[in-house]
Amino acid sequence: MSNEDPTGVIYYNYPSTGIVPHSNDHDGCLWIEIQAQRLISQTVNANGEPNVSSKMEMFRFLAPDSIIEHLGHTWAGYESLYSRASQAGATAIKGINEGAIIGNAGVSLIKAITNTSSIKQKLASMATAAGKTNVTQTRIDTPLSYQDSDRRKYDFEFQLVDEGDTYNNVVFPVKKLEQYSCPGFRNGVTIDLPYVFKIRSFPNHGGKSLIDIGYSALTVVTGTYNGPYRNGFPTHATLSLSFEELQPLYRESFDEIEMITTGESGIAVNLQLNKLDKLTSQKNQALSIKKPPLSDLDKVKNQALAIKKPPLSDLDKVKKQALAIKKQALEIQHKAMTVNNQALNVINKTAAAKSRVLSIPRKAEAIKKQSLVVPNRVLSIMDNKR
Repeated sequence: MSNEDPTGVIYYNYPSTGIVPHSNDHDGCLWIEIQAQRLISQTVNANGEPNVSSKMEMFRFLAPDSIIEHLGHTWAGYESLYSRASQAGATAIKGINEGAIIGNAGVSLIKAITNTSSIKQKLASMATAAGKTNVTQTRIDTPLSYQDSDRRKYDFEFQLVDEGDTYNNVVFPVKKLEQYSCPGFRNGVTIDLPYVFKIRSFPNHGGKSLIDIGYSALTVVTGTYNGPYRNGFPTHATLSLSFEELQPLYRESFDEIEMITTGESGIAVNLQLNKLDKLTSQKNQALSIKKPPLSDLDKVKNQALAIKKPPLSDLDKVKKQALAIKKQALEIQHKAMTVNNQALNVINKTAAAKSRVLSIPRKAEAIKKQSLVVPNRVLSIMDNKR
């Protein structure tokens, strides 16, 4: 259920068998890691870092199919001295318009006091005049002004299933996080503060993660237990968690945002991702099975674990495709070397032919010289015979 590394950090993985959290995307799974630390004290400054315990506990959950990221900002009409004066003027105009009609009716009523027979008639006339008073239409326009930004909030819904240890697999993470969300009792008026949490997703790509937020408060913990039950505990539960970041939200709250690109290996990666899309769909179908019969629990668990790991045959196909790409690259390299050698042969032959052409004038000159020598030899021979 849990393990402790050499640094003293305790890890809880859900699920704890079959597939394990990893730093590379080899099975198409996304993990949510929740780092819990006890909050020791806070500063009055809202931007101050909380003082937390050095002891850490890590809860790792297989990510849900849907993750909603919501940011809220408040904009409202700007209240200035000008808008207040304008509103006061509009109210005054309203009072003048309505007061004039009621005032005239009041004067008539005072005059009618001496004649008791007409008092009832004047009262009726006054009510009629008030009822016919037109509504004064006014509107004060003000610029829409930025007011505030909500802190980042995340809601997660994790599925917990029995893997052979019903309490530790299903009930323990719910109870543990409920406990950490509450303060500790110290005495009548003093408490120990609740735990705070850092949240991130992994694996990442290019150093970028889908979710990476600082210390947050766990505001809501909801555990929904589902049967069938074994040994007095549920075999399946839905754990819903709501977090709100402690720090106020600014543009600087976000890491540098940039496009993530791939190098020459992008083709091979895309081939693998295409294969894993189908496997991920099958994994999600397995996780959607919430209430299997008790007699089939082991069978469903084994099927789900088998789906989460890609079949060996598909892995072999991906491997063969990668080897085929490598073979094609080697063939292209060999052809390029062959063409290069042919070009060198052509250059050498051209140089040899040029050398032969250049030697022809020299041979002609030698023959010419020889032709000049022959007559002289003939004359010499004839002279000797004489």
